[in-house]
Amino acid sequence: MGKHSVLVVEDQIHYQEEIRKALEAEFDVLVASGVKEGHKLALEKAFDVILLDLMLGDGDGFSLFSEIRQISHCAD
Repeated sequence: MGKHSVLVVEDQIHYQEEIRKALEAEFDVLVASGVKEGHKLALEKAFDVILLDLMLGDGDGFSLFSEIRQISHCAD
């Protein structure tokens, strides 16, 4: 069985690196730097977990959460 996949949507590079380091031994981790990239990745791949910063530089994380909920079965 493969590793579970995690999408991290975080615009602060320092936090991206720290979260990746903490998770990559156990999970396949992809990082998006903002709303647009996070939305694109969520459309392209099914993730087991999505960690979403709600205050992103290029948009509202709450709106992205609503969009991801419509296209993803991550929280089902």
